[in-house]
Amino acid sequence: MVGLNQSEIESNFFLSDKQADDYFAALGCETHKEEFCHRRGVFFHRNRCTIGMACAQAVALRGTPTTARRHVPGPRRHEKARVWQPKVVQGTPSCSAN
Repeated sequence: MVGLNQSEIESNFFLSDKQADDYFAALGCETHKEEFCHRRGVFFHRNRCTIGMACAQAVALRGTPTTARRHVPGPRRHEKARVWQPKVVQGTPSCSAN
């Protein structure tokens, strides 16, 4: 598996640091060092996974451009919804007739 080079790790770290700053600023609370480091690590891991998935998809599309483009099946033709209707048979007494 190909890893990230040093500049990509640094840019991901700075992005994660900014995301953690924005996260705690939106909450409007002061943070402890441990909380901030944990949140920054969460953002760092999520960003790394997102970059890895984008790279994997790019490689898959590059290898087989015609078959890998559609990740979900195409839309199907939907039939009209069938509404259940009771069958009325002539000559049978109804339940409410007494």
